Amino acid sequence: MATNEEIPSVSDKPHQPFNFKFPRRAFGKKTVAYRSFQPTWFNTWKWLHYDEGRDLVFCHTCVTAIKSGKLKARGNARDSTFLYKGFSNWKDASVALPAHESSALHTAAVHQVVTVPSTHGDIGMLLSRQYMIEATKSRRCLIKIAESAVFLARQGIALRGDGDERDSNFHQLMRLRARDDDELAQWLDKKVEKYTSPEIQNELLQIFARNMLRTIRNEVSECQFFTLMADEVTDASNKEQVVVCLRHVNKDLEVMEQFVGLYQVESIKSDVLVACLKDVLLRLNLSLKNCRGQCYDGAANMCGARNGVATQIQAEEPRAQFTHCYGHALNLAASDTMKRSKMLRN
Repeated sequence: MATNEEIPSVSDKPHQPFNFKFPRRAFGKKTVAYRSFQPTWFNTWKWLHYDEGRDLVFCHTCVTAIKSGKLKARGNARDSTFLYKGFSNWKDASVALPAHESSALHTAAVHQVVTVPSTHGDIGMLLSRQYMIEATKSRRCLIKIAESAVFLARQGIALRGDGDERDSNFHQLMRLRARDDDELAQWLDKKVEKYTSPEIQNELLQIFARNMLRTIRNEVSECQFFTLMADEVTDASNKEQVVVCLRHVNKDLEVMEQFVGLYQVESIKSDVLVACLKDVLLRLNLSLKNCRGQCYDGAANMCGARNGVATQIQAEEPRAQFTHCYGHALNLAASDTMKRSKMLRN
């Protein structure tokens, strides 16, 4: 169908002004009859698009299919009328309108514009839907990976060993869970992006640890006051380590002792330990003004009267009373008793 005329611009929906006063046209030479467009035709042929300025109708479906590139312009002269010129022969409407609706051009346009989108959807929508399915599947598998890491960490079981990674506790647990989960089994058989590498395991453990610290921090903040507990030690590799715990009473009047971290320091001098404790409280967003107790061992750097950790903390918060660790005191008492017994035997 060759023509130099342009296809009119149409909106997403055909323009159908039911209440418009349609102009009358004269038909016939000897006997003149005046006819106009009938708004009831909109109900019969949903594809009619009326141009008020020119008193013409077009096929909205065919125009949309061709302007969107889903269909090439083809057909007979009557089809060309509904695409380019516009139809206005109201006397012949009862024949021309159903003829166009049953034409090959209109049938193909309906398939491309109406049938295909309603049954198959737009390519972008299909890709988006497939992406959502893959994302949901990946999220479900990642949750199972995280749950396995939580279980092993909760039970104090090492996730990895010093041998083949496939024989580690983590991977064996994942394979066990995959026996009754085909989706997880397919995930573990992937070559890449399984999120089970040692780096991912460590990252998951860090996330769990930070979440636990937030929980502890919220509990302590809710109770407001707390006791600061710390103990320093030199490990087997000759590195200085500091264990920090918080003691508080919860809303049920239960005494809680929470481990909040094991920190490596450059030395166990009192100034260094005080800076470490302040940094821990700062990271937990806890104020030293709410500290009402301190509990350390009897070493000079911890409870020294001049420059010990307890003395420096009390200088900033006098209400943070120092108490000698009962565990250390018991050990000292037991050691002293053994020495006295040995002296009496001698």
